[in-house]
Amino acid sequence: MKTTFLTALTLCTALWTISSCNKNKNEEDIKIEILSPADGAVFNSGDTLALKVTASDNDDLHEMKLEIRQGANIALGLYPYVHAIKTYTIDTLIVIPPVSGTQVYSLEAAAEDHESHTAEDIISITVNP
Repeated sequence: MKTTFLTALTLCTALWTISSCNKNKNEEDIKIEILSPADGAVFNSGDTLALKVTASDNDDLHEMKLEIRQGANIALGLYPYVHAIKTYTIDTLIVIPPVSGTQVYSLEAAAEDHESHTAEDIISITVNP
């Protein structure tokens, strides 16, 4: 009888501990948004490109990245240190280098929190010579 009571008490304690750990889990999705430039924007070589991307989570962010890609090639990558903060904004200006012929680039932003929730936003821009 004493052994059964101790076993039941141990099981209840273990279940309570597990359930109380889950109460603080992140209930909202991580968010990331490319605010600038607009999707489909057209630029010329030598123009200044304003990049603005915001990531947020009610739990702490773990990592964030912004890549400007042409196909599989990364033309520019920004990988800020965002560990253990709730909101981060990349806000920078980039002068577009010369290109030969019209080029289409994708801007790919991604973020992850400590619970492996992820979010991404992808837009495209066109650059003329």
